[in-house]
Amino acid sequence: MEDTILQNNINEFINYYKNKLSPKSITTYTILLRSFFRKYQTIDESNLLKHKEEIQEKFAPSTVNVHIAAINNFLKFIKKEELKLSYINIQNVNFADNVIQDVVYNLLKNKLIEDGKIRDRYIVKMLAATGVRVSELINIKIEHVINHQYDCYGKGNKYRKIPILENLCLEILEWCKSENRTSGYLFRNEKGESKGEKMKKHNIWLMLKNYAKKYEINKELMYPHSFRHYFAKSFLENGGELVNLSDILGHSNINITRRYLRMTSNKLKNTMNKIVTWY
Repeated sequence: MEDTILQNNINEFINYYKNKLSPKSITTYTILLRSFFRKYQTIDESNLLKHKEEIQEKFAPSTVNVHIAAINNFLKFIKKEELKLSYINIQNVNFADNVIQDVVYNLLKNKLIEDGKIRDRYIVKMLAATGVRVSELINIKIEHVINHQYDCYGKGNKYRKIPILENLCLEILEWCKSENRTSGYLFRNEKGESKGEKMKKHNIWLMLKNYAKKYEINKELMYPHSFRHYFAKSFLENGGELVNLSDILGHSNINITRRYLRMTSNKLKNTMNKIVTWY
C-alpha cells in the first residue's frame, strides 16, 4: 500500500502539472508513478536503477523514456533532481561511438585489481569476454566455468551455448579455489544480510555506477550492456564473423547484430582519408 506522504506528493504533483501537461500525459504519469511506488516505498538511487533496469527488459526504448520522464518530472517537483535518470538514446546516431573503449576497459580492470576487488574484476571480464546479458551473468555457475561453456536460456527463452575462454576459466577457477568453492553460483554477495547469496541484477548495475564515480569514468558507459556492446565490437574488429556473433549474442535477427559493423566517427574519418583520393 502506498505511503501517505508519497500519495500526497503524487496528488500535489498532479495538481501542479494539470495545467502544464495534456490530460493524457497526466493520466500516464499518474499510472507510472503509482506503479513505481507500489513496488518501492522509498525513492533513492538504488531503487531508481532497479526500476530502470526492469522496465528496459520489458519495454521498447520509447516506452522506457516515458517511464523515465514521469519519474524525472516527479523528482524535479520534490526537489531531488540529482537522482534523475538518464534517457535511452534512440536517435539515429553512430551506435559505435557510445561503446566503452579499450582504454576505459583496461583502466577499470587495473583499478579493480589495485583495490583488491577480485570478484568485481571477474564480473567485468566475464561480461566483456562472453557478451552475456546481466540477467544471464548472475546465473553462471562454477560448473559452467569448469566445462568452459555456459548453456543458458536467454531473452525470449532462447537456448544457446556460450563459450567461455579457456584462460579466463583457469583464472576464475584459481580464484574459486582460493575461496574453497567448487560448485554453485559464481558471483555472490560478499557482505550484508545476503552474504553468500547469488547477486541480483541491480547489485551489478549499482556496482558499476559506483565505480564510474570512483574512477571518474563516464557513467553513461558504465552499465552491464555496455560490456556486451564492447564484446561485439571487439569480436568483429578482430576478425570474427557476423553470423557467429549473432549466435553468441542470441539475436533472433542478424540485422540486430549488424549494427556493430558501424565504425566510430574517428575510424570513419581515417578510412575516408585513406580511401578518397579522387578529389
